[in-house]
Amino acid sequence: MNELDQPQGTVRIRMQESFFLTRTSLLIRDFIKEYPKIRLQLENGFQHDIVQQVQNHAVDFGIVPQNPNRPDILFTPLLEEKLVFIASNDLAEKVETESLGALSRETFISFGTSCVYHTKAGRLLQDAGIEGNSALEYP
Repeated sequence: MNELDQPQGTVRIRMQESFFLTRTSLLIRDFIKEYPKIRLQLENGFQHDIVQQVQNHAVDFGIVPQNPNRPDILFTPLLEEKLVFIASNDLAEKVETESLGALSRETFISFGTSCVYHTKAGRLLQDAGIEGNSALEYP
């Protein structure tokens, strides 16, 4: 594309839906203004799928939540985000009065075991001594 007067063609990008919804609208708007002849093809996926698609050249770029630590993939951090738990006021009050142990009786909602955020949240809960939580998965 660098050799063209006006870059054109299709650029395929795969990322997690949550990143797309929260972070890319301004970036895409500005990109489309600057390169009107480039067609963006956006797809969603989870970390493992995105890395596989990049490795297999099925997409041009992937945006993932953590470094895949693979020598055949170039990883450049874009930003750092904080992982947060959200809860109802009642549950938040229970945690304040009873400690994090109150969470051991609760179900948490996530994208499921293929999601890096789910795995990290599970580890954080285990590190806090909270095990056996049931999870409602929304793939």
